[in-house]
Amino acid sequence: MAASSSHSSSRTVVLSDIPFTKPDVCRELILDGRQALANGIKVSGQKSFVDHAYSVLMPYQHTGINSFGLRFSDPGEFISHVNEWVHIAARGRSLLELDIDFSDVSLHDKFPEGNKACGDLVPNVYIMCESLDTLSLAGCRFDASRFDTFRNLRVVSIARIMMEEAMLDQLMEKCINLEDLSLIRLSSVDSINIDDKKRMLKRLIIEHCHTEGTGFVNIHAPNLRYFNYIGDFKIITIDAPKVEEAVLDFSSEDTFRGDEGYLIAGVVSHFVTAKRITVCSYTTQVISNSEDPLRLPASNQMLRHLILKMVSIHQNELPGIALLLRSYPELETLTIEIGDTKHIKDYEYPYDHQPLDGDAFWASQITAIPCLRGHLKTIKVQGFKGTANELAFLNFLLKKSNVMQDMILEVSKEGSIEARNRYMGLAQTLHGLNNASPDVTLTIR
Repeated sequence: MAASSSHSSSRTVVLSDIPFTKPDVCRELILDGRQALANGIKVSGQKSFVDHAYSVLMPYQHTGINSFGLRFSDPGEFISHVNEWVHIAARGRSLLELDIDFSDVSLHDKFPEGNKACGDLVPNVYIMCESLDTLSLAGCRFDASRFDTFRNLRVVSIARIMMEEAMLDQLMEKCINLEDLSLIRLSSVDSINIDDKKRMLKRLIIEHCHTEGTGFVNIHAPNLRYFNYIGDFKIITIDAPKVEEAVLDFSSEDTFRGDEGYLIAGVVSHFVTAKRITVCSYTTQVISNSEDPLRLPASNQMLRHLILKMVSIHQNELPGIALLLRSYPELETLTIEIGDTKHIKDYEYPYDHQPLDGDAFWASQITAIPCLRGHLKTIKVQGFKGTANELAFLNFLLKKSNVMQDMILEVSKEGSIEARNRYMGLAQTLHGLNNASPDVTLTIR
């Protein structure tokens, strides 16, 4: 939601209470023990915002609008005004996009304990918004049993509420044309079950949803094309045979309990039709602790682009990186996003010997990596710092990739000018090596 008080163009209106209620100022006052003063600023700001909202919406009271966005933190006694605003916006049954955010900005850093809705979806949404194509709700309770009103709804995003499993089931059942679903920072979800009986769902995002215990994620989506999971590791079962892009980010995890490698390897192996896959440092560290530490249970012949997200190419990541490269024989592009080193509690190295540094590890790789023979053409490194392990890995790729065409190094912008110059100098050391491909172009940015 825009951080301005309002924005309107054509028949699009975005309203935000933030400039009026000054949440940053109120937060500082609360920390200073002046709760009453903070409450006073918020209430007076809300009153001013209500007056402002009416002045913005009045020109549309007869025509309605196409897209309406509302950011109103914890509206409380002012919720009746929201119902009137929706009434104005939906005049003419022309409202296609509705974005309502009632979440309390003062609680955004207290997930999941502070992840409670601050308002109910006003009745006029169910009554007047049959034309909706896109609906986004944050901090906003709703009655999923009434969603059959939205016959044209294709895109739904639900965030920052306590959501029971039955609500999700009803949402899937009632939204008969649902193609794009995002579930963001939900709590009290015993398990996440996505059963797309209508075979319409094409995009699914699950981000930091809190479940009791280990939790389960069960997905049946025959026509899903894009899958993005961000959050703690869950036991994921997925039936989605047409996924073209998958993102698996378990970077919030910091502990290895024993079975994660086997389970994650099974999930990653499911995406045999994916052309693009993104994995995190946690995955690269644990995925080799599976039945076969050298490769995934199922090879993907269609994958063309592998993204290693926020890795540091440290010793514990190397076995997983090698496993992934072996599992994608026709890989053409490898993107490496360098981040801070992440060490996992109770991590177990998958081989009998102790972890090896970069040079020793890559020298020990005698099992063939098929993509290096005739497919891997492009290497992109973002945040390059020229650590010994980074250089060892890139040196290995240059020496083994027979058809490589481009190695693009974007040096880290962290630190001083002197540090950046040092990174640039280390990148230059990759020039003029005995490369397997005669056509490599090294680009340093």
